[in-house]
Amino acid sequence: MGRGKTLMIPERAHVDLMVQLNMSISLMSARIHCSRTINDCYMSDPVAYGTSKSTGRARKLKQRDERNFARAVSNTMKSAKDLGAEIQRKVSK
Repeated sequence: MGRGKTLMIPERAHVDLMVQLNMSISLMSARIHCSRTINDCYMSDPVAYGTSKSTGRARKLKQRDERNFARAVSNTMKSAKDLGAEIQRKVSK
């Protein structure tokens, strides 16, 4: 799943100003045209906002396994189906 929109620097300045004016989160979201969740995340920790990166899904094969697979494919006369079955046995262990 992708990441959502983050607040740009001018929008962050607007949120900071609206926080000082004690505006509600709903009103802030309506004024800068973004979700309440984005505002809430920014207000909870403004310094660290937007710095974390999602790591994504873990790889099924490690890099070493991918290299071994490429080496096995280049040196064999087996079919793709046979190699897939062989690799599947190694991965499922």
